[in-house]
Formats: sequence, structure tokens, C-alpha cells
Amino acid sequence: MKGTRFTYQTTPAGAWDGVIHCQVLEVKPNQRLAYAWTGGHEANAGYGSRLDTVVTFTLSRVANGTRLRVVHSGFVLRRTIWLSRI
Repeated sequence: MKGTRFTYQTTPAGAWDGVIHCQVLEVKPNQRLAYAWTGGHEANAGYGSRLDTVVTFTLSRVANGTRLRVVHSGFVLRRTIWLSRI
């Protein structure tokens, strides 16, 4: 049901307690499920860093059955700017 909240528990890292907070964004029975995936902490780099993403599962019919497409989107990559002295 849209709006339903749930959590996943994984291995904590640094300042993050390991809890991933989720909320259902879209439900189309037998077609699509999308939910927000939020976790991590700003103080962590790599595993346990801050995430605010969306996970989407989509089912579609194919000749011999059903295709499952899973997309985990919304990742923001940090960029490092290197300055050199001249």
C-alpha cells in the first residue's frame, strides 16, 4: 500500500546505525513496486555513506514467462577536485 513504511537492518558503519528506512511510493499490482530507500550518515565515506534513493521492481510478460527488472536509482557521486601548483 502506498505510504507504507518499513526498515531493513544491516551492518552498522561509523556514525550510521545500519538501519535503512523505506517508504512505498508506488504500487501497481502484478506490474510495479517502487519505494524510497534512505540510510547512511554524512560523516561516512563509502559503505554507510548517506543515501536517498529509489528502488523499483517492474514485471513484464515475455514469451516464456515473466521478466523482472530491478532499478536502484538516485545515487549521487561525490567528485574530488584536484588542484595542482604551477
